[in-house]
Amino acid sequence: MVKRIFMIALFVALSVLGRLAMAAEDMPGSTAWEWSDKELKKIASIEKKLKRDDKGYWTREEKDYIVKCNINPRFTAELALYMDIFLDVFPKVFSVPPAGKVLSKLEVYVHKSQAEYMAAVPGAPSWSGGVQFTDDFGPGWPVSQVHTFPWGGGEDVKDPVFCKNFNRGVMQHEGTHAMFKKFAGKAEIPIFFNEGCATYFEVWDLRHEKGSASEREDRVTRGFHIDAIAEKMAQDDRYLPILQGCLKMDHAEYQSGEVALHYGLAESFVDYLLSTPRGRGIFKDMVKNTYKRSAERVKTILDPKIVSKLEPEWHEHIKKLIAMRKASAQKKQEQGAVQGAGNNASAGATGEGECKVDEGNSVPPEKAGGTEPVQAKPKLSPKEMVERTNIKVSIDFDKAPFYIVLDELSKASGLEIKDDGSFSNIVEITKSYKDMKVKDIIPDLMKLTGTRCVMRDGAFIFTNAQ
Repeated sequence: MVKRIFMIALFVALSVLGRLAMAAEDMPGSTAWEWSDKELKKIASIEKKLKRDDKGYWTREEKDYIVKCNINPRFTAELALYMDIFLDVFPKVFSVPPAGKVLSKLEVYVHKSQAEYMAAVPGAPSWSGGVQFTDDFGPGWPVSQVHTFPWGGGEDVKDPVFCKNFNRGVMQHEGTHAMFKKFAGKAEIPIFFNEGCATYFEVWDLRHEKGSASEREDRVTRGFHIDAIAEKMAQDDRYLPILQGCLKMDHAEYQSGEVALHYGLAESFVDYLLSTPRGRGIFKDMVKNTYKRSAERVKTILDPKIVSKLEPEWHEHIKKLIAMRKASAQKKQEQGAVQGAGNNASAGATGEGECKVDEGNSVPPEKAGGTEPVQAKPKLSPKEMVERTNIKVSIDFDKAPFYIVLDELSKASGLEIKDDGSFSNIVEITKSYKDMKVKDIIPDLMKLTGTRCVMRDGAFIFTNAQ
């Protein structure tokens, strides 16, 4: 029985953790975690009530979870409060419909050393930072457990501090697997959907209780899985993933040699679904269909007819996510340049639908998803940019995503015209421009989308930022 359980464990959720297993403060996209005065009082109250079992683990049991930790009472109390927050935020982000009576509680173990973690999870790879597994066959099924430990860059942390050393990304990734399994029971969760949800939530800031648009966008800039798609597309500009094939992946296919790409694709699909009201409705339907799989009434959790309609939209969303990450990386570079060179000079034009000019330091663009610089195009002066807006173009759009409109306008005009990734849900454009000057099209697009346009570093950049 034990061997069977741990085969399931390693089959479900470990291959990503080689990249996640690091000190919490050094994790990609990690956010600072601090307790409020009110929370500190609650932690002190929890700590007083903790008891240590015969194996040396302090335990806190609540309605929906049990935490066990052998580090110290304080760490255990903070872990318990963190789980309160996690379980409060999770359903607000995913809106997972209930599947009926759940017979077990989520069990969370934080071990003080890697050796104790490995002993508790026989068969776990030495590079793993955490694991989730479920016993679907024992009494009180499903018994879902998450195990992890404070990982200090290859060495055990002697005196772990929760806010500094707890692997929150690992916990949120594995906790997502556990929560979906808790709701799904014995039903099989397709790996592409399962890992997509886990990678989506691993860098979520739990201080954002609801799935707000701003947090969804910030989440993208904190993650790293999307970079694998960017790298793939940079190597093959004709590459487009097949959604139906992704949804039908089994564990062996998913964990093939392109596993990093699969994580990125899975995350991007869940991000696509959760970015719009329609997508969130489809997401809920997929969860409901997951429940039905236990009775073998549903062979796939998404109707093939719907898949064919979603696939091109998903492809465009992937491009959007890549652009957001590139914009975020460039913004960081620009901020660094500004700090080193002082405030940049800026000038502005006047009039309705104006394009404001911001002459910043030129920063070479990056390869999509990477950090290796590529040769930058010659930077145009603001005067040259304005002169070139007299170019006339003819382009038609039918429900085209805004960033595709900008891309086509950029190609047609020879100017660099793009968005800065400051918005994710922008109106689709249905418009025909016949032999019109670019300087007339830009204000019209601003009006249609409620955005503004700035001239910066030789490019016209549409933004929602203030």
